[in-house]
Formats: sequence, C-alpha cells, structure tokens
Amino acid sequence: MKPWAWIMPVVLCLVVLVLPGCATYTPPPDSMSGGGSPDGDLATEIYSRLSDDSMTGRYTFGVTVQGGVVTVQGAVPDEPTRTRILGIIRATPGVQSVVDRLYRM
Repeated sequence: MKPWAWIMPVVLCLVVLVLPGCATYTPPPDSMSGGGSPDGDLATEIYSRLSDDSMTGRYTFGVTVQGGVVTVQGAVPDEPTRTRILGIIRATPGVQSVVDRLYRM
C-alpha cells in the first residue's frame, strides 16, 4: 500500500461525519405546524423572525416548542450570531423560556 493511500478513507469518513451537520433540520410536525396550536404558531413566528433577520437569516436552525418552552439547535459561526438568535427568540411574545442547544461550527 502506498504511504499516502490512507488519506482517501480518512477524507471519506470526514465527509460522512460533516454532511449531516449541513442538512436542513425539520422539526416534528406537531411543534411547527401552525395549525392553530399555540406551540405551532409560536414556532412559525420564531422561524419567520429568524429568517427575516439580516444576521440569522442565512443559517438554518431547528426550533421546537412545547408549552412555550423553545428549544433551538444548530451550528452557529460565532458568539454574536448565537446571542442574536437567542435574543430574537426571547423577544418573541409567548416564549416562556429557551433551551440553548446551539454549537460553534
């Protein structure tokens, strides 16, 4: 085996590990349906606010709501973006508390 032949399997493994982090997260239907449930309506409002914001609109986050408790998860590029996301969510009427599951890219 050539000395550099190990590189391809390593690169392939890294690609397999990284690709799921690039996927768009779709929360469970009951937490974002907006079909008249308060939690669904709140999730829809949060998604709208995050996507309309100039700083956060280019990123994709998972947002679920249960009883007014919002869980947000996903990768953020830096601390200012994370702070902005949490601020937008907390400023949304109806949010009781926020569970922060954001992580740095």
